[in-house]
Amino acid sequence: MPEKSRGKAEYRSAVRSRRMIKKAFLELMHEKDPKKITVTDIVNRCGLNRGTFYAHYANVGAVLEQIENELIAAIEETLSPPNDEHERTLAFFLKRITGLLKSDVEFYRLVVTCDGGGFAEKFCDLVLEKQRRGELLSGANLNGRTGDAAARFIVGGFVSLYIDWFKGKTDCTLDELCEIVEELLSPALERFK
Repeated sequence: MPEKSRGKAEYRSAVRSRRMIKKAFLELMHEKDPKKITVTDIVNRCGLNRGTFYAHYANVGAVLEQIENELIAAIEETLSPPNDEHERTLAFFLKRITGLLKSDVEFYRLVVTCDGGGFAEKFCDLVLEKQRRGELLSGANLNGRTGDAAARFIVGGFVSLYIDWFKGKTDCTLDELCEIVEELLSPALERFK
């Protein structure tokens, strides 16, 4: 087999193995506490050996971290700024996030509730960085010491409400939560125009 063809086959095999490992991990998250999932659980579920697992991941936590990073990349893509500056509104931002979360509520629920806050922190950092670059809310001057503190407070509260929703602590639909968050945050953001 030519060197180039072998390389492509090895790449496809590695992608397939990582996909199988992540799928097995997610299936196991439905059945047991994610902190109790072992490498043995995962390889038994997906039919791979431990060596294959360790060729791709250092430990079970690394699997969750990769899943989180892929989710953050999907969220970043979802939040790509619209061309029209007038569409960079809180309502637009919240509807995009809500649409993404609704696309696979159970998957997001698993990731958000099992990781001890790592995903929420990554999400907050992403939103704050996009706002600093001027990619989210047009006209909201959330720079400087006061603006930065306000941005952290607003984003932290927003994320906390969604996490509580995923944990079943809020009795409303995702669409209703979107409306509530917009109602709560709009006056706060007006102060920074």
